Amino acid sequence: MRVGRHGWELIASNLNAVHVQRFRVSQKSVRDRTRILRKNFKLEIREEEKASGVQELSELDVALEEIAEKEQA
Repeated sequence: MRVGRHGWELIASNLNAVHVQRFRVSQKSVRDRTRILRKNFKLEIREEEKASGVQELSELDVALEEIAEKEQA
């Protein structure tokens, strides 16, 4: 899944609009953080599959797995 420039701007704008927890993010910081989360998720999943083959996924892990699947499609 490719997110264009407008998509990253929209995500950054939405995070900056949150008043419960203040965010100050840019399009680049959101894109970079998402890239890091996906990379770490893929490494973690590979290690868990090697170790046991059984895994419990958190809500974040499920979301990252969906993103990874969409990227591959």
